[in-house]
Amino acid sequence: MLQKQAEELLLKEKVRGKTKAAQAIDKVLGTALLALVFYAGIFRLTKTRVVSLMLCILLTAMVVSVIRMVKRERNRRYLKDKLLQLEHKVRMEKLFFADQKTFWGILLPFLEQVDVKLDEKLKTALWKGERLPFHVLYVLPDEKVELRDLVSLHGKSGIVFVTGRCSEEIIAFLEKLRFRLVLDTTHPLLEASIPVKEEEIYRHVIEHAPKHTRARVKKSLLFSPAHTKRYILCGVYLLVSSMFMLYPMYYRISACVLFALAAGCFVGRRKEVL
Repeated sequence: MLQKQAEELLLKEKVRGKTKAAQAIDKVLGTALLALVFYAGIFRLTKTRVVSLMLCILLTAMVVSVIRMVKRERNRRYLKDKLLQLEHKVRMEKLFFADQKTFWGILLPFLEQVDVKLDEKLKTALWKGERLPFHVLYVLPDEKVELRDLVSLHGKSGIVFVTGRCSEEIIAFLEKLRFRLVLDTTHPLLEASIPVKEEEIYRHVIEHAPKHTRARVKKSLLFSPAHTKRYILCGVYLLVSSMFMLYPMYYRISACVLFALAAGCFVGRRKEVL
């Protein structure tokens, strides 16, 4: 149950908050335009309405099926990549919000695996035969560490463990500050020592899902500014197609309707409340 709810929320985020009704309208309009193009092209070749209609239905069904298969596979890959990102974020949150006993209970075994031995006061560490100062930099469990998070390390050196994800730029900056060893939460040994269950990831998605507001609902309406580019591209496509098809007037009328919708989207853009 949690998995289904979480996947639905992630897919809603992918389509930018569009409602199911708006998605259904997009599918119907896209299928109708595709069928119209197929029918006009086949009728121009065969000059037979019945044959054109049958072939139009067959080709439209085949293309729609292929599109659905591709979309399903893309959604599967999207969910897989998104859940992997969220797994790392949940792991960082567990480490950041842990109490001192739990935190050091996770960190000490990890440090021993990377040949770093802390003293009893947790102030210095023995690494490669050298006694070096040991520091822990607590940062918010975001996707990556920013340069502004390193202010508290100014004037320090030795070994540092960061409760976040350090980029190559951050590591290079810490090396300029004379840190001999930089450890963060992306280390595979640390990831193995902080197990994350699938239920925890799904619960994180549900708890952090944005609430539905009127501003988000407006994006799914017919005259949403998010649809402007799509209306214009479809209108241009119909205008170009009318030069090569019989009965070009129908294509031009449909293009004018789409351009009118695009104009309505520009008005909606001005009235939209952010």
